[in-house]
Amino acid sequence: MSTSSDVVSDTSKLIDPTASMKPRTTQARKLVVLSSGAIGTPLLLERSGIGNKHHLTKLGIPQIISHLPSVGATFRDHHIFVGPIIKINAQEDDTMDDIQRLNTSTLSRLSEQFQAGKGGLTTNYIDVGLKWRPSNSQLHQLGPDFKSIWETQFASKPDKPVLNLAIYSWYQIYHCSISDRRYIDTFNPADIPPEGRYLTAVTLLNYPSSTGSIHATSSTNVDAPADFEVGLLSHAADIGPLVWAYKWWREVLLRLPCFLEEVTSSHPTFAKNSTASAEYVRRHPGEKIHYSDEDENLIKEFISEKVKTGAHSLYRDTRFGLIVGVRVL
Repeated sequence: MSTSSDVVSDTSKLIDPTASMKPRTTQARKLVVLSSGAIGTPLLLERSGIGNKHHLTKLGIPQIISHLPSVGATFRDHHIFVGPIIKINAQEDDTMDDIQRLNTSTLSRLSEQFQAGKGGLTTNYIDVGLKWRPSNSQLHQLGPDFKSIWETQFASKPDKPVLNLAIYSWYQIYHCSISDRRYIDTFNPADIPPEGRYLTAVTLLNYPSSTGSIHATSSTNVDAPADFEVGLLSHAADIGPLVWAYKWWREVLLRLPCFLEEVTSSHPTFAKNSTASAEYVRRHPGEKIHYSDEDENLIKEFISEKVKTGAHSLYRDTRFGLIVGVRVL
């Protein structure tokens, strides 16, 4: 924010292919408030001379308006873990798998139904959704790191959920892992689900303690890639609820009347002699799964590898209470 600011405007070619890409300078006579979302706002502030003075000096910012170290340093995003996945006994339109496979006859039939406001294209195929807070007996299962977070951020707020839990009626493909650091969840035509009908359990961590960062890498080039770290699972408190959800979902899915088999790729590779292995579970239907310490570590490693961003970013400046994002959490 500035009472008099030089603003460089750059219209995206994706919006208007004929747009001029020549930078323009705009002089403001009155107060101007600029917002570019959780991703763009920290970069805009830094290029405008507002941020950590040490970083701004390295960038060569000519005038430092305000030394505000928290700019770009408190990026947060929902954590999403996809899985487990099960194959089910279901009818053709009970799941979205044929749409995912781009089945031409299915798409043609559903398109006709959609004209009358009916059929599969009138739904998002997310058939279950709930918000979850732990009971007293469940709280100890989430680990000591989360317990301290619970006491300070959740215990006195009974309407504040720890997790959102949902079932997608299709085979959901993994994207946006920590290892590749991609932010936007994109669909790859090669990611076609296998034959059959599926249900996918999805867990969203509503208020992660983990933080990342985003900083400008150029004082003038708005197209220069940002120095961006999503920060998934950078705080130890966030893994406990996701581990709990994985184990809870597995017990629920195994007991559904439509259950046929587990999709092994949506689970850690448990040892063959483990009571958590898919083979053992298959041979002991209805038995509550016991996880050894080794199994627990495998689950944590698996979740750490597969957890993804929700693309629901939240940037919070804790000094001035500045909140910018797709939504305020």
